[in-house]
Amino acid sequence: MKKLVVLLIAVLTFGSPPAAYADSLVFEAISRDDRTQPVDMNYRFAPRSLSVEIFDSNKVEIIIKVYFALALNSDGLMNYGSARPLLRVKIMNELETYKGDTGYLWLEAPNSVPYQGSTKIPAIGSVYSDPKKGPSGGRTSLASCNPKTWMAPGTSSDWVAFSIDRNCADIADLFWINAFFDSNIYASSINLDSKYIPIDPMVANTKGVARPAKMKDQSVAFAGSIGTQNLDNPKVTSSVTSSLSLPVTVNSLTPTICLPSLSGFTITTALLKTGTCTLEAFAAGNSATNPSPRVTQSFTVNPKVMIKQDLTWDEPFAVMEGDAPFDLYLSSSAGLPVKVTSDSPSVCQFYDSTKPSFVTILSAGTCSISVRVDATDKYFEASGSASFYVDPKPVVKKPPTTSTKTSPNPKTTPSAAPKPPKKKTKTIFGGTGSTTTNETFDTKQGTADTRGVGTKKTTITCKKGGLEKKVTAVKPVCEKGWVKK
Repeated sequence: MKKLVVLLIAVLTFGSPPAAYADSLVFEAISRDDRTQPVDMNYRFAPRSLSVEIFDSNKVEIIIKVYFALALNSDGLMNYGSARPLLRVKIMNELETYKGDTGYLWLEAPNSVPYQGSTKIPAIGSVYSDPKKGPSGGRTSLASCNPKTWMAPGTSSDWVAFSIDRNCADIADLFWINAFFDSNIYASSINLDSKYIPIDPMVANTKGVARPAKMKDQSVAFAGSIGTQNLDNPKVTSSVTSSLSLPVTVNSLTPTICLPSLSGFTITTALLKTGTCTLEAFAAGNSATNPSPRVTQSFTVNPKVMIKQDLTWDEPFAVMEGDAPFDLYLSSSAGLPVKVTSDSPSVCQFYDSTKPSFVTILSAGTCSISVRVDATDKYFEASGSASFYVDPKPVVKKPPTTSTKTSPNPKTTPSAAPKPPKKKTKTIFGGTGSTTTNETFDTKQGTADTRGVGTKKTTITCKKGGLEKKVTAVKPVCEKGWVKK
């Protein structure tokens, strides 16, 4: 037969003017005091009674205190070698009958860490998945219900307190409660070394203490995953979900690498530099909803995919001293501005900045040029060089004078207008990065009309990977992609 103790419901008042808010005890139930101990009880422990309390400041929190006749040190419940003490509060809803220690809800003191006086530390809270099955029903953690435990301030305490959210843990307004203590659960005399406090559970009736409505839980999640990104696309779009469709907050845990912005449940993340981008999402709570757990999502941000660029020109043939300026048609495959410099300024120059590839011939010789295109955030720098030969102007010999008389009808031969040089498009540089091995084209070879070299054909060997082939011509050149062996 369980014994019903007197329940004390009171509002404490204070006679002196309050300098600060004094919390009011609105419910208290105290068990009878039993100081008898089992014959083998460890001398360091003497549990005697327990109490249940609810305060006005937090009516959803239930506090259970287990009192001891001997004060405990902060490490009094810790594991001392083979002596592992056990202190457990057992709550049974709606006066249901349970045997032994198969209570509905357990709150346990940790035995691997010391207490820190009045500082609250996590307690172990759990409940049977199916209480009517007892131990065979398995246990479910109540960590989400914020179970805590603490002692009195100072180096020692004559009580150990537990607390838990009674809404979250589904503790009824009317329930049985007692505590179980074993000073050494590994002792051979386990039946004599343990105690229920009180032996018959006491009833606690909290129906007179209105509790707030039970808070709803919510969760958020990132929808899908974000694969590896690169800085070519500076923004990535993703989304987040909310179990209760409440507003969600998304933050960057790596703000120097990425910054998100949120519109509804759509996330637009700006990518700032390379590295690992980590986003965090959560939903704040309100008067009826608990805050959601915080979730994270990470992905890699790689550098931009840089593109190589080719430089090409129209290689001129039969260029002669005195020719009018003409275009070498220097260009980049990326369509970027080309910078041209003459490496033989006495032979050729580039005077017109608006037409950077127009060359002006100044004298005979080899015109050597350097070409460069600056890098951008998408293209590598490209540079190269090339050359062509400029023939001297032919010397015109005067015919011998046979008479000093002037012909009445002199016939003069007008000087012919200079012809533009012949051209052939060639690649100067087949973009391999910011530096290159440059090809130089000497147009003096393979011409006969103004250079007197002849038209004799020669043969070269061209190589591509493990392949080789012969090329025979007046001016043999390897095809694009092949190199001269």
